[in-house]
Amino acid sequence: MLCRQQAVELGALRSEIAERGAALVVIGSGTHAQARGFVETFVFAGEVYVDPKREAFQALGLYRGVLRTLGPSSLWQIAAARRAGFRSGRLAGDPWQQGGTFVLGPGENVRFAYRDRMAGDRARSEDVLGALPASAAT
Repeated sequence: MLCRQQAVELGALRSEIAERGAALVVIGSGTHAQARGFVETFVFAGEVYVDPKREAFQALGLYRGVLRTLGPSSLWQIAAARRAGFRSGRLAGDPWQQGGTFVLGPGENVRFAYRDRMAGDRARSEDVLGALPASAAT
């Protein structure tokens, strides 16, 4: 539920991200079929890739653990997401794997890196946008 919430929030920034010359990409730990279902259910317009072996997650140093998903803070975030209208769907991917938000490029330049410490933790939209050029021309 919380991953879906984050994807919807980032998806809302897609046009502004594109105006700044960047692209929105999501990497999930599920299967291709689960990724297609995600795109269809949430009308997600960014690029979606799958990494069921979680190699990208490990390479990026992203956290993983049961208590990171089911700890007190995470349960509070789940309750807040439910109040905002998000519902749990069918489990897709590794439920214990935490995500992150990165602004990469050009080349090997890492402009912004945020590793979610627990479920529901995520980068602030203004920080993500602040890591991007003001326009595609800069």
